[in-house]
Amino acid sequence: MTARSPWQTPLAAGGALAIFLFIVVPGARAVFLHANSLWAQREWTLLTSPALYIWTGVSALAVVLPLSAALHILPLLRAEDALPRVLAAFVSSHFAMALGSAAALHAAGWASYPLLKDGQLRFIPLFPWPDWKFWSEYLRL
Repeated sequence: MTARSPWQTPLAAGGALAIFLFIVVPGARAVFLHANSLWAQREWTLLTSPALYIWTGVSALAVVLPLSAALHILPLLRAEDALPRVLAAFVSSHFAMALGSAAALHAAGWASYPLLKDGQLRFIPLFPWPDWKFWSEYLRL
């Protein structure tokens, strides 16, 4: 039986924490702020918009998929034979997957957000093309 590496706990816990703090939390904050602005509209016609349902689906996935990537790293805390080199590759690949999936899904949410800047309702996703800036106005980073 091999001894546990001193790098195992910092790599696994740090990777999961980095995904949570740098990807999940800002994404959940953006989804929450946009959901509040949709709630403030309180129009029944909003429920007839297919863009709302697409935005809701991709926004939920943009939070859940990176969170699941962080949770997949945590069982490595108890692994007895994890090599630091393999563990670092596993954590970095999960970080890259979380970042890529969150960026792609937030971009899909940006393109299908049901309200335009002037308060008009969008029924068809991607049409008209969003007039929000992705990083500064939609994600609010």
